[in-house]
Amino acid sequence: MPIQIIEKPCKESICAVWHISESLDFFLSNINLEQNPGYHNINHPAKQLQWLASRMLVKELVEKHLRQKYDGFYNDQHGKPWLNNNSSFISISNSKDIATAIIHSSKLVGIDIELIKPKISLIKNKFLLPEELLLVDESEYLLTAAWCCKETLYKIHGIGNISLKDNILIHPPFEGTGILGTVKASLITTNKQLFHLKYLKIKDYMMVYNYYN
Repeated sequence: MPIQIIEKPCKESICAVWHISESLDFFLSNINLEQNPGYHNINHPAKQLQWLASRMLVKELVEKHLRQKYDGFYNDQHGKPWLNNNSSFISISNSKDIATAIIHSSKLVGIDIELIKPKISLIKNKFLLPEELLLVDESEYLLTAAWCCKETLYKIHGIGNISLKDNILIHPPFEGTGILGTVKASLITTNKQLFHLKYLKIKDYMMVYNYYN
């Protein structure tokens, strides 16, 4: 299925959602594996589909919406994706049959999507501080949004070695409803950086991405 949702978080960025319903053959006929290394390291068919769909989505955004040449992308030693021969910043995420991507022409971006499951409440103390737990009020939607917020900033950081619980702080309040809204969060490393995030529920999934004012 083609791109289902396209959003323009700010004037220099674009993000989209792709519902994966195509076959492996479809993606393999549209993706140049030499420009997109790593496919042959994946053995599980579902993971192969997700991997290909993410690259197809980025390809569509670069070529059809940004009107630029797409030369593929690669993941660095920390797993952070970078476009070949293009200075724009990208981030990707997938869950089950959904692939997402965001591109910004000049600034770091992150995106995360997760299937909403009640069991998120079982691990809430592993990634949220006590003051953050007060923000979500046991809502599985907001708990999932909080997880996605922290994963989004983790991806922006891009080099690992930080704690979701201790190095990424969500600030009150979650503005909007439990299924759509905005929130601010800080990435705390050698300094403290504040980011603006949007969260939205898409069917049974929660997606979060950052944007710039």
